[in-house]
Amino acid sequence: MEHSKFIAGLVGPVALALGGSMLINGEIFPAMLQQIQNNFPLIVISGVLALVAGLAIVRTHPIWSGWPVVVTILGWLLVIGGLMRIVLPRQMAELAAGLSPNPVLLTIPAAVLCLVGAFLSYKAYS
Repeated sequence: MEHSKFIAGLVGPVALALGGSMLINGEIFPAMLQQIQNNFPLIVISGVLALVAGLAIVRTHPIWSGWPVVVTILGWLLVIGGLMRIVLPRQMAELAAGLSPNPVLLTIPAAVLCLVGAFLSYKAYS
């Protein structure tokens, strides 16, 4: 449980801040996605960072029961997302291009990030 609270205390506030920023500044995120889709080195570097963070979580947190399972699943999502950005940067750029014209499509992931971030923050700091 100690590892779960520690990781949740790191990831929760970051997810909440990112989701909140996406909701508050939604009009700038499509432009950001358009810029990112043309920057393959940035896509790969962000993939490396996500992969390292995901592997750190997965290796130290193999818990598949109770609320800590959210932390483990998040770790695996980071691993998968990181690998996809490293191995398939062109396809990830095309995916970003498909999302960029519609700010409404960004509202759903922003809301999910806020909910997951709030949940993890609550569990970590309560």
